[in-house]
Amino acid sequence: MSIHSTRLLLKTFNLTTMASILEESINKAERENWTFDNFLSFMCENELQERKKNKIQRLLRASKLPDGKTLSTLNLDFLPMDIKRKTPSLIEGKFVEKAVNLLAFGLPGRGKTHLLCALANELILKYQYKVLFSPTR
Repeated sequence: MSIHSTRLLLKTFNLTTMASILEESINKAERENWTFDNFLSFMCENELQERKKNKIQRLLRASKLPDGKTLSTLNLDFLPMDIKRKTPSLIEGKFVEKAVNLLAFGLPGRGKTHLLCALANELILKYQYKVLFSPTR
């Protein structure tokens, strides 16, 4: 079977990453004397990583989260001390598993939206949770 026909089969089975890296992976495997198991594991791991990356990108787009509101841009100085202490445990996402709601109240400009968007962003990145940002106005 030729590389071309193998690539077509991989695409037919929606293994697009495997199809795209097939030839270079075969060359690398031959140069480094990989076993068949090593080659197959390499191919599958690459497919899995690409699918995970694509899923996260899809979830981020579907979430409709505003750009730039991440943990790295969050100014914790605006948040009350008890919220600062609770933030690491919120990032763990256990409240999602328990179906516990989060409500944020406070004066305008205190970082409520930024905190919740940053939290939602982390839940997508770490756990691939589905999130939908819907502002109230």
